[in-house]
Amino acid sequence: MVELTILGTGAWIADAKNKRFGPSVLLKNEGKNILVDAPGGVNYQLAHAGLLANDIDYIFLTHHHPDHTSGLIQLIGEMYITRRSAKSPLTIVSPDPERFLRSILRPYKSTFDSIGKLTNFRINFKKIDNAEKISKIAGIGLKKTAITAHKLSHSKTNEDYGYRFECDGKKIAITGDTAYCEGLIALLSGTDVAICECSHVQKLPGHLTAYEAKAMSLFTKKLVPYHIYPGWDVKKEFREFENIYVAKDLEKIRL
Repeated sequence: MVELTILGTGAWIADAKNKRFGPSVLLKNEGKNILVDAPGGVNYQLAHAGLLANDIDYIFLTHHHPDHTSGLIQLIGEMYITRRSAKSPLTIVSPDPERFLRSILRPYKSTFDSIGKLTNFRINFKKIDNAEKISKIAGIGLKKTAITAHKLSHSKTNEDYGYRFECDGKKIAITGDTAYCEGLIALLSGTDVAICECSHVQKLPGHLTAYEAKAMSLFTKKLVPYHIYPGWDVKKEFREFENIYVAKDLEKIRL
């Protein structure tokens, strides 16, 4: 059985009214915990879900904008402080994970001179091949899970990818941020569940509107909107769409 935990359905702007944490999803499969995106304070949200930072085996970053990555240094720092075992390597997958992690460590140089000094465990970096629209993610120790990274359209200065996981006969897509594009259709097509960005009813550059998310629901059995900005009634907007499910933060979906 595959289990998804919607850690956060929110976006960059805090939404205390609807209790939405930043965009993040946890996937459990093959006895492993796979975290997709690490917004600020993600280790606290993991704690609410009953997990420790050291329980995370893989971190997949859709792109390197702060609302998806600002919790990464805190998460790895907790692993270090709580003495993550050297027998439990961490794998980070993104457009360029090693370069990105080194760049966010720079402000903390007086404390940590290098990744090696920050951690007493191994970090494996898997860089996505940006020459391909769809890239296979292999060689990371997941033997029964097929993973592909699909190039999307969000920012001119940041590569952006959605991830597709195929395991136990189920197909799951997690988009990260994106505007409408052909890559998004390829990512969602034929999936059992799509965790799909849906920022607002109004058009925001590089993002999907509610209207566009409704169109994307045609390509999946169940669409779960996330990366939701405050200021609109999400449930009301989608109430007539049977295969669009508005999840609460920390809600679990079992397949």
